[in-house]
Amino acid sequence: MTSRAVPRSALAVCLFAAASCSFGKNPDLPKERELLLSSLAEHVLLPRYQATIDGLDALLATSEQFCAAPSEILIRTARTEWLAARNPWKESEVFAFGPYKNEPLRLGPKIDSWPARPDSIEALIDSEVDITPELLAESGVFLRGFPVIEYILFANDLDLEFAGTSRCDYLVAATKDLRSSVTQLQDAWLADGGNYIGQFATPDETGGEFDDSVEALSEVVDRLGFTAENAHAEKLTPALGLESVSGPDTTLLESRFSATAIADIKSNLYGIEAVFYGDLSQSPDAIGLNHYLYFLGHEFDLQLRELLDNAHAALDAVGQPNAAIEASSLRVSTAIESLKELQRFLQSEVTKGLNFSVGFNDTDGD
Repeated sequence: MTSRAVPRSALAVCLFAAASCSFGKNPDLPKERELLLSSLAEHVLLPRYQATIDGLDALLATSEQFCAAPSEILIRTARTEWLAARNPWKESEVFAFGPYKNEPLRLGPKIDSWPARPDSIEALIDSEVDITPELLAESGVFLRGFPVIEYILFANDLDLEFAGTSRCDYLVAATKDLRSSVTQLQDAWLADGGNYIGQFATPDETGGEFDDSVEALSEVVDRLGFTAENAHAEKLTPALGLESVSGPDTTLLESRFSATAIADIKSNLYGIEAVFYGDLSQSPDAIGLNHYLYFLGHEFDLQLRELLDNAHAALDAVGQPNAAIEASSLRVSTAIESLKELQRFLQSEVTKGLNFSVGFNDTDGD
């Protein structure tokens, strides 16, 4: 997917919808929260889950073709399809709560626990067991998900020799298992599935994790800040060695085998953008957090746009992330600072504008 949300001011939202809203005047705020939360689930989250599933369907078909008749074109296509599935997944990371992290499903770690652990992956490949989706479903999180598939596809440069081997069995099984996990996550949100969308958008009526829509919205706002924080504190700072005496370590990078650690973070930013501005590419009726802030007398559109643009520019300037980390590039440090500025704005101006307090970042590296 990786489609940027189309930003528009909150005032434009009111004019576009012909709504009778006045800046700083409180309408029926519970109803506005319900509309916002429903829009975020329907127009931001669920389309990205579906795009991930569609990408994995394509990857599965190509992987099966490659394993039957290997070719350089097919493995290059599989790599492209892995990226096509991963981008919308990383955009959805701002919704890392609910069935993503809560038991009994806790699907997030099963889908994307990084960095990949090559020794564990190779040990399973070298074992004599049949590698099937059923086996992986009962395995630890570091033997399944996006990072495992990335390792198989990217770790060895255009290796065509593994067709017909357990490595190829692993590629197909891991893709099937990953598709199943993302589908479970999507189903958990759908109204005709686990109906987490009801718990999220109308908790007063549905019950569940949140006491009310204020608490649900507070979770979303927390995740905006946490996503920016994790981008620098988990995804760049450890690899750059800023908090270690051992220096730079590219093995701590997300997606290091495909060299797409920066692309992952940029997708995270697109997710923040879609939540804040709404995603008009999905629906002309989509609204974002800025719409709700407008009713409270705040319009942060231009300030956030500048911070997001600065962060994207700083990330683009990093170039090839593995090489930049190894060289302790100042550009990586600049990108980290730009992400910190974005985090500070989200956790100060935006959070305070909503009369919320910053929650606890419960990230555990997945």
